[in-house]
Amino acid sequence: MSGYAGNLTYPTKPLLFNSVSAQDFGVFTNSVTSQKELLFKKSGISLPYKNKAGTIVGSVKKILPKAWTPRVVLALLGSNAPAEDLHYEYGFTINREVKNPGVGNSEITPFDVYYGGSLPKVTTTSGIIDAVHMTTMREDIIDQITNHKRYSSNGYDAWVNASLAKIITWDAAKTLDINGVTAVVGATVAAFITGINADPTTLVTAYALPAAIGTSKVVLIAAPGTKTMTLEATAAGTIMVVDTNDYIGLVGKETDINFHFVDPTGQNSAITIVEGNFALMSADDVYREFSQMVHDGALANQHRVEKPLNAPYVKYVFEVDMPSAGFHGASEGHSYKQEVVVYVLQSLVATDKWDASGFMWESVTDDAGFVADTNLDELFGVGGATGWKS
Repeated sequence: MSGYAGNLTYPTKPLLFNSVSAQDFGVFTNSVTSQKELLFKKSGISLPYKNKAGTIVGSVKKILPKAWTPRVVLALLGSNAPAEDLHYEYGFTINREVKNPGVGNSEITPFDVYYGGSLPKVTTTSGIIDAVHMTTMREDIIDQITNHKRYSSNGYDAWVNASLAKIITWDAAKTLDINGVTAVVGATVAAFITGINADPTTLVTAYALPAAIGTSKVVLIAAPGTKTMTLEATAAGTIMVVDTNDYIGLVGKETDINFHFVDPTGQNSAITIVEGNFALMSADDVYREFSQMVHDGALANQHRVEKPLNAPYVKYVFEVDMPSAGFHGASEGHSYKQEVVVYVLQSLVATDKWDASGFMWESVTDDAGFVADTNLDELFGVGGATGWKS
């Protein structure tokens, strides 16, 4: 008879390591099952990879840190003439997505902020709103987002930076002056973008458009709050093609908040330039994981264990089906899933600390033939290594 015990009985065990040595981890052969087991020496935890019958019961997954990348979106206000000669409403909504929902940031419904307004009347030409009105509306929205400040301790500033954005078509045979600064054309689109971003005097940030839109298309987004941009040819050159549309560039600015463009009117459009992602395994993430750990009866903020450092960590997740005796008969048996999550400073992972012939020794003092030739990944059996899995 077998079954899984509840996770309240066998909760996930998180372990933090700001240093790594053979005094922390080792792999030995269980004399009863004749199978390798990973030993957490200071915690008294031992995890088999295979059971006595040779069936795999364990697994390990490595999660690497990832830096925060802000989302970048181009918003284009609709320019179709209104059906009636009345006041014209314009605008769109920015929706907030939080990394860590909790007290004060876990709205039941999405938290939206609308930026927009209305004009008493707009003039049109051939069914298109005249440029003077489009400029007024675009600049008003940029100002609204830029000047959006919290009005209370429970409020929020704008979650994005907003400014004028333009799309150009890169051409190695043509030139471009950006706000009076000659851009280095470069041999490729990528080199062109790199050159612009390396020169802060251009006062813009360059991005590649998604390949599905065009492999030679480049987005230029002005500095936050900026509503103008001067694009010209050099004195002796021909200017690159500049898209006639004027966009609002929206760039995320909060590491723990992402945003989404929402168009309740159905008259606007948007292009996502960079999807963006939250930071993964940052120092804050690891600190949050251990902030409420209780140890030896001490208060959570006084626990006498290692505390996370302000540095990136690597996360290893071990899951093992562990045997457990039953309660109702001599032949009854159960199994439960034990999960152990190990956080290790990323800088320590690649250092050889173990001897592949033993996996338990730390130095020649322990074993005369000791040779440090195995790192933590190899010991844990990730990335094609055997170690614990051998």
